[in-house]
Amino acid sequence: MGNLYDFHDLEPRGEPNASFLMPEALTYNGHCLDQEIPRFYTMSTDGRNNFERELNAPAKVGDGNYYLSSRMKERTISVNFFYDGDENNNEQYIADMDKLKSILSVPNVKISFQDDKYYFIGTANLDVTEGGLKVEGKITLTLADPYAHYDVSAISGSGNSATINDSENSMFKRTLKMIKFTPSGSQPNFTITDSTSSLKVTTGVTASNEMIFDFENLKFTIGGTNEVGYIALNSNFGDFQIKAGETLNFSTAGDYEIDYEVLKL
Repeated sequence: MGNLYDFHDLEPRGEPNASFLMPEALTYNGHCLDQEIPRFYTMSTDGRNNFERELNAPAKVGDGNYYLSSRMKERTISVNFFYDGDENNNEQYIADMDKLKSILSVPNVKISFQDDKYYFIGTANLDVTEGGLKVEGKITLTLADPYAHYDVSAISGSGNSATINDSENSMFKRTLKMIKFTPSGSQPNFTITDSTSSLKVTTGVTASNEMIFDFENLKFTIGGTNEVGYIALNSNFGDFQIKAGETLNFSTAGDYEIDYEVLKL
């Protein structure tokens, strides 16, 4: 026979703890749903570690296919939630659902989870199981860009080369956001190269005349004037690839500032 004074938890079973923020709590466009909607609780997520490639691989005459290339497809992440509505307060339920829909209605925004410093860019769909004021639902996040992003990093210095040294995230790919370069002297043209990519300016550059390569918007200026027409057609302007430990080489010495972003799947 058990002890009559054994401890028993009298809290209702299966109800979320209102003071506990789940590690997978969703922040959508700057709004942490678990915090801004008091009766909203993130329960689980699915798909955060999934990815899918689309192959360009025509069939062989014999077994298998010829691999030519591939690309990352868009991703989806599902967020399952519980709304612990007060059965005696229908107005509060309507107000909370309206707020949830308003937050999630904005497309192509920054999405993050409580337990990860990386973020995604995506668009939400909402599916709520109706019936009573205590409901379950699912938020489906469609990520046209399949990569998770890290805050933009910046390095600066002077010389004719710059090395990307950030060993903390060495396993992940990087994308250039912007390069600002002010040459120390004049040159008939200007190039930036690394082990796999190159970028060439086909017009003369002069000392102290700042060049800005905006890789995100594919814009190029010299001294504030748009000169994108002077980017050589065979340059890797739209797909310049860098990695941890990569060295960018400039065809002349000068002052530089490089902004780049770490990406992971």
